[in-house]
Amino acid sequence: MPSTKADRAEFVTKAAHYRGRAKIKLECLRFEDSGTPGARSVDPKHTAHLVNVFKQEGWKRLQPENYIPAVVSHEDLANALQLSEISQGDLLQDGEPHTLELPLGVSITVIHGKHRLLAAKQFAVDKFLLESEQWWVVKLYSDSLPAPARSAVREEYSHTLQFCDGDIYRSWRFYQTQGNVEEAARWLARLSPRKRADVQQLQIKHHALSRGFDQLLPFIGLWPKLEIVPRYDASFLLLLNRSSQPTQALLHYLDRMHSMWSVILGDQRYSLVDQGTVALLETMAPGDANADAALIQDRMSRREIFPAIDEQYERDAILQNILGINGRILSFNTFFQDLIYLEACVNSLCFLLPSTFPGSLRDTFTGVNQVAGEIRVQTRDHGMVVWPNERGEWDQCRELGYQQLILAAMRDFPSLSQIAPRRDQGKPASVVDSPSEECRQGIANLAFNLGFETSEIRNLRAVDPTRDLASKFLSRARPPEFYDLDENLVNDIVSYIAEHLPRAARLRPLNRPPEFTTNLLSQPKDDRCNRPRHAAYKNDREYLYLDVIYNYQPTGGSHLTSLAIQRDIFVSFFSPPYTNHNFHHGSGSSDPPLDSPLEHSLSVYDSMATGHASSSEGWNGPRVSWNSCLTSSAHFDAGTETDFSFYSLESGILPSAEVDHALSSSNVDLVFYDCNKNRLAVFRNLSEQRALFDETAGSLANDGYCFVIETTGRLVICPLHELWEAVQSRRLVLVGLKRDVRKGHSGANTLRDLIGHIERHQRRETSDTSCSLM
Repeated sequence: MPSTKADRAEFVTKAAHYRGRAKIKLECLRFEDSGTPGARSVDPKHTAHLVNVFKQEGWKRLQPENYIPAVVSHEDLANALQLSEISQGDLLQDGEPHTLELPLGVSITVIHGKHRLLAAKQFAVDKFLLESEQWWVVKLYSDSLPAPARSAVREEYSHTLQFCDGDIYRSWRFYQTQGNVEEAARWLARLSPRKRADVQQLQIKHHALSRGFDQLLPFIGLWPKLEIVPRYDASFLLLLNRSSQPTQALLHYLDRMHSMWSVILGDQRYSLVDQGTVALLETMAPGDANADAALIQDRMSRREIFPAIDEQYERDAILQNILGINGRILSFNTFFQDLIYLEACVNSLCFLLPSTFPGSLRDTFTGVNQVAGEIRVQTRDHGMVVWPNERGEWDQCRELGYQQLILAAMRDFPSLSQIAPRRDQGKPASVVDSPSEECRQGIANLAFNLGFETSEIRNLRAVDPTRDLASKFLSRARPPEFYDLDENLVNDIVSYIAEHLPRAARLRPLNRPPEFTTNLLSQPKDDRCNRPRHAAYKNDREYLYLDVIYNYQPTGGSHLTSLAIQRDIFVSFFSPPYTNHNFHHGSGSSDPPLDSPLEHSLSVYDSMATGHASSSEGWNGPRVSWNSCLTSSAHFDAGTETDFSFYSLESGILPSAEVDHALSSSNVDLVFYDCNKNRLAVFRNLSEQRALFDETAGSLANDGYCFVIETTGRLVICPLHELWEAVQSRRLVLVGLKRDVRKGHSGANTLRDLIGHIERHQRRETSDTSCSLM
């Protein structure tokens, strides 16, 4: 739709030129020329009216609806920030705006609000206000804002300014968490009664989910796309409040979104995430798709993303962080779109529950058919196989079992939910068939085999699906209302079919391996979230099994495939609990050797060539910030008695020397060297630190790190779920983003060689930088 594209382009343009808000002296604000198209002429009566309003009600300068827009040059803004001793990010933060001092003789151009400013100046004179009190809050845009976008801003302010639901919710929660009851109530009042009830219900019924949203409050640019009444005409919290909705899945999605944007910004200056940048980055997969990475690099060079960040070194660092993101970059837009798909899948499984059951399907896990130390997994080509569950926790079986039922629903959601896949471009809408008893019975059998049990599951399993299918066929072929049937012969035929049909046909093996990337067609942005289109659903459904989903090995193509999109939607909501299994196709109870390059780990050379980090979806534990674990120590102390510590290396200290120094200590069990941030992590008493080790390694994996170990005379990237076992016989692990590890590879066969190559690369970079400064 042209209008939609035009609106989106206008939105992105305005966001790209927005610089924040600040208190600016009235004397520093000048008006546009009266001849400027769209500029209003001054009406003295209206100005006098506003003066009277200010005298009676106050001028309410801090109310967002009273802000005025203005444009400022890059140079003037930079000088003003320096003079005011604040940063660009300060202008984008929540709370009361900062004061921006302009250099002597500098003024900025207001593009709307003449009457308000004239009235404010008159009010200040009448009230004999001090000069320090004569200011107004201004929303600043770059003076390079194109004329059409400038007109759009002017027109927005010519009407009553409307705030989007997301900004209202964010501001309400911000002031609520700050204890500012009055301001919080003022923001909440901007919502309709129905919407107020929705968000208040979120606080009352879903504390954990509310905290999931709260962690995203600092990322201002994410919130404009949060709709309390989404486009599909349902209450914002209707999906969230249904008892069938898995809240932990929604929390996992919000956690993943938070982790991504934290990595992109490097744990600082979150307010610099503007809505235009979010609109351009959402659904992109720079770590997996080369074309997405190239497009992001181009947009960064054109300053289309993160336009408020001026320093080139900061832009370069953020770009590298973006390029290291694996999977789609998530937003509230993708969250609500993907939630539609998840809800269809959850509803597809409702036939397994009694109509009055108060909980979700996950709550029906009884452990029936389960064996301690084992996890049952359904595969496409090998049926039900057994994976080891060394911890022996039933939660592992329940979680992986529930995920497998969701995947079963994804394979058959159109017939089970009566919601069709999205229509292919230029094709008629899909016709949805009624759910077959064979399909329902198959899912009931799967649920029972995975440890779930209800009366509905038992009833469905009591019927032989093949006999039922044969009986229905004979009834249609010879309707009883027209034919006299020989019941004995009919029963014999049904028994014969039920006995021989399974032997007469078997499932056709997959004719091609799953493809997660391609160099052919790109998936349009609208197809990177929500339900798949009809053709994609047909092509991908046979691969939607747990062993395929968690054996994600993109091959460095230009674009993600529709299968990769469906997989990413799934892992955005779900993450596998800890298991020592490697998620390899068709593997059963026995595992291949640790150093198998095809099945357990990738050689450093081969995996680096693809530009992808090892899977981080194997971690579902608490997230630990790498920076939060740093101590003030800058050098290894062999006498320290703490169980573990992180420390950055001082300038001039060689990583190889520091690693050797740490390993020479008899009370050090394991050393992590982070080549990305030039830091060491030292573990002592490792056998007693399993939980701490899992948290640390899981946090690193979630941040896009991989783990390089030395084995049988070569280097391999060790999957997260095998790392604990691997470090029992090793004392050194190199961690880092793959693109950074690759710089120092150069055919190294040992970790010390690899660290040496990295040192030489760092010295060359330092030397090059020094030369460029001379």
